[in-house]
Amino acid sequence: FQICWKLWNSRWNRTGEYRRPKILFLADRNILVDDPMAKMFAPFGDARHKIAGGDTSQSRDMYFGIYQALTTASADVFRQYRPDFFDLIIIDECHRGSSRDESAWRAVLDYFEPAVQFGMTATPLREESRDSYEYFGNPVYTYSLRQGIEDGFLAPYRVHRVITTVDAAGWRPSKDELDRYGREVPDDEYQTKD
Repeated sequence: FQICWKLWNSRWNRTGEYRRPKILFLADRNILVDDPMAKMFAPFGDARHKIAGGDTSQSRDMYFGIYQALTTASADVFRQYRPDFFDLIIIDECHRGSSRDESAWRAVLDYFEPAVQFGMTATPLREESRDSYEYFGNPVYTYSLRQGIEDGFLAPYRVHRVITTVDAAGWRPSKDELDRYGREVPDDEYQTKD
C-alpha cells in the first residue's frame, strides 16, 4: 500500500507527465485482491476499480484483478488496455503462475512489458519449470521468518514430528480387501515416499 500511495500522491509515472500513475494490483485469487482493495487501499476511494466480468473501465488509477479474470476462455480481457496503459504492476504471490515461461499468466505480464513490474512472494521458487528469480530478478528486500518472529509479528514454533505406524512400517491389504468403491485392492506393500 505505502509504495502505491506514495507514488500516487507524488504523481510518479513512467512518462514523467504530471498525472497520477495507473497501477495494477494482480494476484491469482479473489481473496488476495478483494480484501486489500476494501481495506488497505480504501484511502484511494473512487480511484479504485476491480477488473471483473469483462468490465475494463479505463478512467481510474488503482486497478485490481486476478489473472483468471484477465485471461478468460472467450477473450483476453487484458488486451482491452494498451500495453503501456499501466505504469506499475504489483504481482502478489508472484511465485505462482507468473513464474512459468509458457503460462497464460506470463502472457499478461509480457503484454504489459512497458510497466514497472514488482513481484512479491513469501516463497520464491527456483525450479526447472518455474523460476521467480529468472523473471523478477534477485529480491530487493528479504524479510526472513526468523526476523518476523524476533520482531513479534510471527509466533515462535516448535516442530513435533509424528510418524504413524502406516508411515513407518507401510501397509499391506488383507486378502480380498475392497476399497470404498467395492473394487479389490491389489495385493502389494504400500509405503510412504521419503
